[in-house]
Amino acid sequence: MAEAITFDDSRWPLLLVKHPLEPVDKQATLDYLVRLETYFLRNEKFVALFDVSGAKPPTAEHRFMVATWVKAKQDIIKPTLLGTAYVMPNLVQRLVLTTFLKFMDTTEIIGPVKVFNGMGKAKAWAHERLMMGDAVELKL
Repeated sequence: MAEAITFDDSRWPLLLVKHPLEPVDKQATLDYLVRLETYFLRNEKFVALFDVSGAKPPTAEHRFMVATWVKAKQDIIKPTLLGTAYVMPNLVQRLVLTTFLKFMDTTEIIGPVKVFNGMGKAKAWAHERLMMGDAVELKL
């Protein structure tokens, strides 16, 4: 059985989402979206940090399912999400992600969006976003 996408909210209002090495299947993607929605339904401002540093690129099906979900849920995402950070060391993957987000027109919903090559810079950016959004102090 493949690993699942994991969620760490122990540093809330920073939500750390870690993707496994191998892309997840359709059911795991649906489970991921259900779990992700619970954070938006808290109605608390937060920053999402996606660690895909060791992961292979997700399938096209996964990317489109997530983008479609983001557009459908924008009414609960926009009021609470202060920004989205991705950690991915691979330059090519960073360029592909940035292009895909713009192509699917989701950056306005989950933005601002930043892609980092390391966790330290991503956490620092997340802290700045939280301070700008009047969220509680981030536990780094």
